[in-house]
Amino acid sequence: MIDSSTAIEAAPGKDDITTQISQENDLTIIDVYSESGIGHLELSSKDEKMATELILRLHVKGLENLTLERAEMVVEASVSSNAPHHISQSTSEAGAEPAALEPSDPLWLNIKMLNSDGSQSDKIPLEDGVFEIAVPPPLLLTGSGDPLFVSWIDFYR
Repeated sequence: MIDSSTAIEAAPGKDDITTQISQENDLTIIDVYSESGIGHLELSSKDEKMATELILRLHVKGLENLTLERAEMVVEASVSSNAPHHISQSTSEAGAEPAALEPSDPLWLNIKMLNSDGSQSDKIPLEDGVFEIAVPPPLLLTGSGDPLFVSWIDFYR
């Protein structure tokens, strides 16, 4: 879905994925609705003016795999389906072995599990909830033209 009032466009990779993009000052929020729970999309810049904060809101029931890729940089995350829902993350660059990320790393994805009312959720599967992901600055879109690829799997089947 392309929203002409925002500086970002989203190209979903499947027909069952819809997006809603909102922008306020330097914050862009992209709501991603995925009926099957498995999908991908490509985010790209429409102009040189870009948001300095980007939030992805994945409307899925689980998040066993999330991959964000921009240029040569790849960040993968996983939220355990079992309590206490441990979040593990790693990064790699073009052909290199993955390296574990810690919350202090600049590529760490701040992932929140939220209920429909915005309160923190403590159970998976989420019912009408959302996984909110703050995209770290090194992965933010710039006017350079390198898109951000996002892919996810709610539960491995």
